[in-house]
Formats: sequence, structure tokens, C-alpha cells
Amino acid sequence: MRQMSSQDFAHIYRNSQVPWIAQVAVALLVALATLIVASPVDGGLPTLVLLVAFVAVVAIWWVFLRARGFRGNDYDPMQTDAEAARTPFSWKEEGRFLLMLIVVMAPMQFSQVMASWPFAWGAAGLALAVSLWVIRYDAWRPHHYLPPRELAASAGRPITGAGEWLACYLYALRVAPGGRQIRSDVLAERLESYGWSGSEVSEALSGLVASGKAVRLRELRSSDGAVTWVTLTKEGREAAKAGLGGRP
Repeated sequence: MRQMSSQDFAHIYRNSQVPWIAQVAVALLVALATLIVASPVDGGLPTLVLLVAFVAVVAIWWVFLRARGFRGNDYDPMQTDAEAARTPFSWKEEGRFLLMLIVVMAPMQFSQVMASWPFAWGAAGLALAVSLWVIRYDAWRPHHYLPPRELAASAGRPITGAGEWLACYLYALRVAPGGRQIRSDVLAERLESYGWSGSEVSEALSGLVASGKAVRLRELRSSDGAVTWVTLTKEGREAAKAGLGGRP
């Protein structure tokens, strides 16, 4: 396990954010599709552009805006294990994508009556604005969350304990109530680059779970068996905030 300071975890937080170029690319593709479908252009071009834009947006969204091994965190300790483990349809994820699809399709319904380039450009501008807002909206911001850069002690206190280190790492990735959950195998893969072995990850995580600072959620899937998700609890979130702020 590599020794790190609170400043290092602030850097991890910055690197975990969605690249702005991916956000802009999605918004521009949506605006382009809206421009074409709302324009006076006839033939198969609008359908072709809409199809290409849809495929491109889905690809960018899946790779950059919905990172592998993460999902929204609606963890509630009052839920049963079956309810907590289920991966539901989320309006914060799929719902945002559906909203952008509506923004593209709505002008198409009026283009037959209002087919003109001014209408098309106006619809495209509206689609661009809505898409940027939808994409940049922080849908999975944890409850009572402060970015690590605001918590990091000016002296950069070293964080050496395995349990505290792991809690701070999860916090930097926003793996906390109201934020995200991370799959246990993806967590282990990510920690390899910081010098963690699989057994060290399991031991540190078990310690956090035993102390009530983290939970494991076991999800049963018909396709690939059981999957374990990890999240900090409220206690774990506050402990990580204290550690990053230089208060052991």
C-alpha cells in the first residue's frame, strides 16, 4: 500500500470526474441531430444522422459518463438485502438520456409544419442548452459531501492506516450514500496501481464493514452470478472527511 496524503486523494477526486470534452461531444451530437431532423431537408439524411448520433451518444455515455463498475447509490440501511442489492431503473441515469431523446424527437413532430432553417437552428440551440445542463447536472452527489480539495489539510497529513486509507479512497470516488457504489472486483483492480494486493483489499474492507463504516451489497444476477457492491456508510463518510481534513 502506497503512503499518500490528503492532497493525493484530492487529486484522485479530480481524475475521477467526467472529462469535459466528453460532455461537450454528447451535447454537440444531440444539437446536430436536432438541427437535421428539424430542418427542411428531405430524404433519408435526417434518419441517417439521427441513427449515427444516437449510436455515438450511447457509446460516449457508456464509456465516459457511466464509468465501468459504478452504479448509483440509493443505499438505505432500512431496506431489506433483496431491495438494496437490486439494480433498478434510475431516472438519474437512464432518465437523463430519455430526456435528451425527447429533446431531439420533439422538433421532428413540428418540422412538417414549421420546416425552416430558423426553426431548426432555434431547436438545435435549445437542445444544446438542455443537453449541457442534463449532462453537467451532478446527479450522484453524495449527501453532505465536500470535495476532498476543500477538506485536504494544508500540511498534507500522511494517511497510512489501511482502513482509513481505503475509506478516504472510496470517499474521493464519491462512493458514499447518495453518491455511487463500486463493484468489489473493480475496486481491487483500481487499488493494484497503489500497491494493494487482493487480500489486503479484502482485509481492509472487512475491517470497515465490521466497524460500520462500509457495507457490502450482494447482487444476484442470472447472467454472471453474484456481484458484490461496496459503499461507505454515513459513519464511514464522516470518518473519511475527518481524515482528509487532518483530524485522525
